[in-house]
Amino acid sequence: MFSKSYSDESEGAVNRSFRFIYFVSWVGLSAILRKDDLMKKSVKHAAVLLLFFSGILATTLVIFISSASSVELQHISAEELKKLVESKSNILVVDVQPKAAYEAGHIKGAINFPWTKEISGPAKLPRNKPIVIYCDCTHEEDSIDVATQLIDRFSYDSNSIKVLTGGWSGWVKLGYVTEKGKGKK
Repeated sequence: MFSKSYSDESEGAVNRSFRFIYFVSWVGLSAILRKDDLMKKSVKHAAVLLLFFSGILATTLVIFISSASSVELQHISAEELKKLVESKSNILVVDVQPKAAYEAGHIKGAINFPWTKEISGPAKLPRNKPIVIYCDCTHEEDSIDVATQLIDRFSYDSNSIKVLTGGWSGWVKLGYVTEKGKGKK
């Protein structure tokens, strides 16, 4: 019913890149330490400090990236969502745009659950049906953030939350049904 199209395969490549930077930093440091006669002392100290802090930065970034959510989100195409909406499937479509943008236009039947940096509680969102989240961001950033928060912080099932590929703009571009006003709360 849903297509699985989001996976963070680049995480391994990022980790390998930072390990390489870290390795090169320490190789460079040891090479500098062996070349006493070729470098002036002040230049040598500056280079050692630069390489040392590059290594620390690389290590910190690797730790930060690896501590990020490892949730694999699923996406759904506008075509698939349209079929589900038309067949009146038991799904909840959630618009995470600000209230004013939602009232200006949204997918027919969608509820408004505006994006926030930190969700205080998903009281309006049921756990017993699939949820499709969309926004009007270039790369679905707000939708992905809300979905990740629901899964990580509120223990929603990652298989029941989908992100609409192309978001609101993609839906409108295809000419699918929309509505204006307050809609559902």
